[in-house]
Amino acid sequence: MSDVLPPAEPGPTPAVRKHRAHRGDRVRRGIGEFFGEVVGEAVAVGLSLALLAGISAAATYGWRHDRTLVIGIAVAIGCFLVYGVWNLVQAGRGAARPRWPRLAAAAAGTVVAVGLWTTYVLIYH
Repeated sequence: MSDVLPPAEPGPTPAVRKHRAHRGDRVRRGIGEFFGEVVGEAVAVGLSLALLAGISAAATYGWRHDRTLVIGIAVAIGCFLVYGVWNLVQAGRGAARPRWPRLAAAAAGTVVAVGLWTTYVLIYH
């Protein structure tokens, strides 16, 4: 008998071995990203509901004690949002800078946030 071994089958190249090693990393990263997004959505929903409950409780408490104050605050918030919409429209037309740019930015940002939140609530709930 001869002591010659049969030729070995060619194994994977180093690039293939590296790819196979990273495949598990990609799966773990994908699972981690998924759970991160789920936790992030849960936190966002929880904060939104807590904010809604707080505002509702404050409005109910205020309505029982002083209806005029609650109506005044609601009107002030409405005016703030209208000011934000007006600034967004003016910026879209290329108008001059607003007189109070920080207030305008806050109002516009609030309008955008309220719009996005309302859209989210209407679509997913």
